[in-house]
Amino acid sequence: MKNRIRILKGKYNRIRISDCVFTLLKPLDITKGKVTAIVDASELLGPEYAIVAIDVEDYKLID
Repeated sequence: MKNRIRILKGKYNRIRISDCVFTLLKPLDITKGKVTAIVDASELLGPEYAIVAIDVEDYKLID
C-alpha cells in the first residue's frame, strides 16, 4: 500500500479539496465507480480532523 495520496480534486462534506497531499490511513475504497480515501487531514483542517473520508474525483498515489 502506498503511504500518501495527492488529491487533485475531491470533496469532504461541503469542503472542496484540490491539489493537496495527505497520509493514507487505509487503502482506497472503490465502490460502483466512487473512490473514497480515509486520510489524516489534521494539517489542512485542524487537529479534530485526524481521520476523514474524502470523496475523490482525481488523485495520484505517492510513495
